[in-house]
Amino acid sequence: MPYSLSQRLGFLTQLEKLLDERRLAIEAALASDFRKAPFEVMTSEIAMVRHEIRAVKTAARSFLGTKSIGVPVSLWPGRATVIREPRGRVLVLAPWNFPFQLALVPLVGAVAAGNVVVLKPSELTPATAAVVDDLVRRTFPEDLVTVVQGGADVATLLLKEKWGLIFFTGSPAVGKIVARAAAETLSPTILELGGKSPAVVFEGADFPTAARRIVWGKVMNAGQTCVAPDYVLVPRGRIDEFVAACGRVLTTFFPRGAAHSDDFPALIHERAFDRLTALIDPAHVALGGQSDRSRLFLEPTVLTGLTWSHPAMAQEIFGPVLPILAHDGPEDALAQVLRSPDPLAAYAFGRPAEARRFLASFRAGGGMVNDVVTHFSHPGLPFGGLHTSGTGQYHGRWSLEAFTRPRGQLSQPRRWDWPFRYPPYGGIKAKLVDFLLR
Repeated sequence: MPYSLSQRLGFLTQLEKLLDERRLAIEAALASDFRKAPFEVMTSEIAMVRHEIRAVKTAARSFLGTKSIGVPVSLWPGRATVIREPRGRVLVLAPWNFPFQLALVPLVGAVAAGNVVVLKPSELTPATAAVVDDLVRRTFPEDLVTVVQGGADVATLLLKEKWGLIFFTGSPAVGKIVARAAAETLSPTILELGGKSPAVVFEGADFPTAARRIVWGKVMNAGQTCVAPDYVLVPRGRIDEFVAACGRVLTTFFPRGAAHSDDFPALIHERAFDRLTALIDPAHVALGGQSDRSRLFLEPTVLTGLTWSHPAMAQEIFGPVLPILAHDGPEDALAQVLRSPDPLAAYAFGRPAEARRFLASFRAGGGMVNDVVTHFSHPGLPFGGLHTSGTGQYHGRWSLEAFTRPRGQLSQPRRWDWPFRYPPYGGIKAKLVDFLLR
């Protein structure tokens, strides 16, 4: 028996209450998995789920259900409707970098839309996966939401099933694997991936503010954020000024150094540590560069003097390493941005009109003027990428659209009939049909 909209929204209300009741357990889990600070847990994990619940509940009653639309004269006196129906049984594959909110935010939209959900949290954050499982068990009936634990082998088995929708968040490389598996069963997908998200600073920018916001976006979650600024383009001749501003910001953020700060998390595993430290050439380190493999610690690091042939510019960095390159104005900045595939996010700092004009000159999943990252937290904005940075959007009303499909339906009265549509054709019928179909 399907659950009514009122029942489903009631479950989400219960989940919202549990976010407060289980807050300490959530914070402890994320601290266990990769030393995430309680403040970041609240702002980037718990609050995101709470805001999604509220946004979806506000939009659900007006968005879901049946909508009537007009009919052309040729179909009168029929009644046309568009029915928003759930996609059915959906699979949510969550990542490790924001393992709480990136598991539960899509779940909220999927449940509100009326789907049955199978959720697989990341095996790389086991403590958080256990908390997510506990919250789901406390909130939803077993026949509505099921949590499946396991690694890549479990995900592979799940992907062999036919789904109404597969919702995956992760890297482009794994996204391609998911897409190939989905093609075998013709299961539709939403892929939330990543890419090299640029931050471009123009002459008209407030350099201290730009540095503070860009550095904050880079050190949050130790740079393990799909919308973190991946690199910065700064006017040629002002790189030293910008690096000095970044240095002052880091001293303010971490007075005793990031290595001794409770506000700077660890990297997720040794593979990530080894990959990131391999990108750091001491000859190009302007700030930071220190690391400790035993603690999975990598100091926020600024690199300068790189070219686009450097390995750091050939991949999404996904860590606290920030290359700073020079540009010679908007046209040159655009040419450099276009060297990488369409990014998940793009950021421009300068006079608002100039920054907006620049962002409109290329394609990106989303963007910000004079700030970074926080557009992701707005439940009213569609979030998603394009091409290698993803397919599909979600958040708030856009989640309801993602987890439903529109079905068109036309109803005609039982007895009334238009005789002109039946044979024999010709004569006045042909003229009448020509008139009605114009």
